[in-house]
Amino acid sequence: MKIEGFDWDNGNKLKVQKHGVTIDEIEVFLLNNPIIYLDRKNSHDEIRYIAFDYFGSKLLFISFTIRKIDEVQKFRVISARYAHKKEWDKFYGKI
Repeated sequence: MKIEGFDWDNGNKLKVQKHGVTIDEIEVFLLNNPIIYLDRKNSHDEIRYIAFDYFGSKLLFISFTIRKIDEVQKFRVISARYAHKKEWDKFYGKI
């Protein structure tokens, strides 16, 4: 599936930035092939995914879905935050 861009609005921009992750960091991270898992726990009305991988020296956790807007597939970021190594140890291979 080819994904071309991001679906940003005031709602998700404000939500993701409150955890200290910038929009630029999120976009670079998702466009550079992080480890992606299906988020089975939260995929009710639409399929959701989790990207969880190192971004520089930090672990980044991003929850997102993919939406078709004007015939183009786009990332719709739901949540983004820096994770702790303990979370990586807990979830790696188990998500």
